[in-house]
Amino acid sequence: GVGAIVDGRGEIREVPVALFDSFFPASDGAELRRILPRTFPGVLTNRPRQKIKLTKTEVTIETSFCSKWEAEQLAIPFRGAVFVTLIIEHRAAGQQDRPFEVARAVYRADRVQFHLELSGNSAIPQATWQLSEAN
Repeated sequence: GVGAIVDGRGEIREVPVALFDSFFPASDGAELRRILPRTFPGVLTNRPRQKIKLTKTEVTIETSFCSKWEAEQLAIPFRGAVFVTLIIEHRAAGQQDRPFEVARAVYRADRVQFHLELSGNSAIPQATWQLSEAN
């Protein structure tokens, strides 16, 4: 099964900008309990005893309109414009990769910009997001 491990709201300068949900396989629960902070939000103070080797990441970004609950949490109008990201992190599992984390985030479209950099030399594309100071 899959269990929600982390959910939360990201704030910058006391302005809500994003809502986050992360899901991990139940089979990784014991390992995650050892390396993640006990409370949210928290800080990792010790390096994990065993590294988790991530092998690839799939990212989907789409525009959408927020629900009533999302609007209340993000302090924007109902059906306001948002970016929705779905990220699937894969980890090495023997000779194969398997999904390790599925994360969904909803970002205020008026506060976040996404940037994608592609190179002609077959390098891995770089994607980042940043806050907009306009509003």
